[in-house]
Amino acid sequence: MPRGKPHWIPLLQRLNTSSKCKIKKEKDMAKNVAHAGKSRGLSSGNANENERRGWTEESYRRKNEDSKNQYDFSRRHLNFEIIDGKVCPLGKQKASLYSRYLNILKSLDFKEYKDGASNAQNTYVELILSGSRDRIRQIAFGDQQVDFEKNPQVWKNWNITRSQDIEQWALDSYNFACERFGKENIIGFEVHLDESSPHIHVNIVPTATMKQRGNVSGYHKVDADGNPVAYTKGKHIGEVIKISESKYQALSDEKKKEYRPNVRGTVRTISYSTFFGSKKEERSQKMTELHDKYYQSVGFRWGFERGDRLIDLPDDERKKRKHKSKEELENERLAKENKRLVAENKQLADEKMKTKEEITRYNQTLSQQRMQMASNRDELSRQRDKLLSGRDALERFKNLKDKTEIRWLAQRSILSYFDKAYTSVTTTISEALHVIDKVEEKLGVEREYWTLERYKGNLEDLPLWTEKLLDEVVALYNAGSNIGNSAGGRWDSPAAVSTAGGVGTVGSPLPRKPDEDNEDFMDRCVAMKCMKAKKSTGSKRGI
Repeated sequence: MPRGKPHWIPLLQRLNTSSKCKIKKEKDMAKNVAHAGKSRGLSSGNANENERRGWTEESYRRKNEDSKNQYDFSRRHLNFEIIDGKVCPLGKQKASLYSRYLNILKSLDFKEYKDGASNAQNTYVELILSGSRDRIRQIAFGDQQVDFEKNPQVWKNWNITRSQDIEQWALDSYNFACERFGKENIIGFEVHLDESSPHIHVNIVPTATMKQRGNVSGYHKVDADGNPVAYTKGKHIGEVIKISESKYQALSDEKKKEYRPNVRGTVRTISYSTFFGSKKEERSQKMTELHDKYYQSVGFRWGFERGDRLIDLPDDERKKRKHKSKEELENERLAKENKRLVAENKQLADEKMKTKEEITRYNQTLSQQRMQMASNRDELSRQRDKLLSGRDALERFKNLKDKTEIRWLAQRSILSYFDKAYTSVTTTISEALHVIDKVEEKLGVEREYWTLERYKGNLEDLPLWTEKLLDEVVALYNAGSNIGNSAGGRWDSPAAVSTAGGVGTVGSPLPRKPDEDNEDFMDRCVAMKCMKAKKSTGSKRGI
């Protein structure tokens, strides 16, 4: 007996006609809820959802991503199920709901139909039982303050407990279901208190004992006690030996005594129509009867009115209240999911096209950069060849044999400066060529074209830079050649040396000091010539 409102109070309310005890308007009264959904099979996903088997906090969050769902992880501990008339924690049975479903089909020797078969049988029925929200919440939680707001980030109902009333209401509903559908046909009875409204899932495999179908003519063999005889070998081993009418008539009278006529037996099999009807009118009548019986057996005792009859409602209201089967809901979900996937695929296709265009432009840019790199490389190679040619000329000057003529001039001026300039230029060119090699290696990998952008400015300046260095080296080479000619003794007299080493115009002699002999005078003339050459070439520096 429920602990809340006594079961006889609704009766008094209905019988009392005084104005002070009038009940609420019919639309505001608590109503029963009973909905039966048929299906040609039970999926493991739906079975695990009913039992919350394998569900984690993340599972609850994912379910709440659908705006229609409202699951509360902090009320999960309130869920329970009824097993053999006893209240038990939900999902604690060793065999899962899905495996129990498969086992009962196997015990019936049921062979599954092909997908899409028009004559496939409804092997599973899910009956959902509940009531108007406010009343069923009161039965489940009493006067406790439960937060029903949807907030998947914060679970607030850890301290809520379930009342004994909800357990008793569930037991009353369980007894009704067992009486209506047979206890052997109920494979699961789960009560969910972690959603917006408490409710029950009654999982039913509709079976009934039916007469065997098919041809029952002919005869079967029996032993002396009248028991059927089966094959003991061959491919039909274990099956009862049967013969047709014509074969039986061909037997001798003595042999005919070993056979008995076949009779139509009974077998337990799937039979949805037994409980819910086979035709539309019959199904409607069965559902009306289900609502009536549930109200009389359970709803009335818990303060519920019978739910509105669909047949009594206007057409527009009937369409709003029409329940959809799990197959219809699943088809709607799949259609919605398919629409979302189509939109995502279109977006991905557009992004792919844009990416393809960007890659095309990028490859064109790479091709242009490669061509520019090749051109810069060729230009640097030509500049290097020029420098090598100038180096060879200066090496010849550097290796003059007559150390007496150029002993301190060549070492302290031209050769020292040339060595520094040549080392700087060749090092710079080597580094540039190394950069080009690295950039070309990077160009082999797409999306690394920024390496070229990093060195592009330096590469473009190298030709002008190396040209200036080359001009300076050539000037040094020319100056060295003149000095080499002077040091090589190509002037026959001090006067000629004086003219070559003068500081004025060409042919202007250098004055000779009174105390200078010929050798000192010639050394001074050569030194003056080198100083003049050094000043003329030094003005081009600034690279």
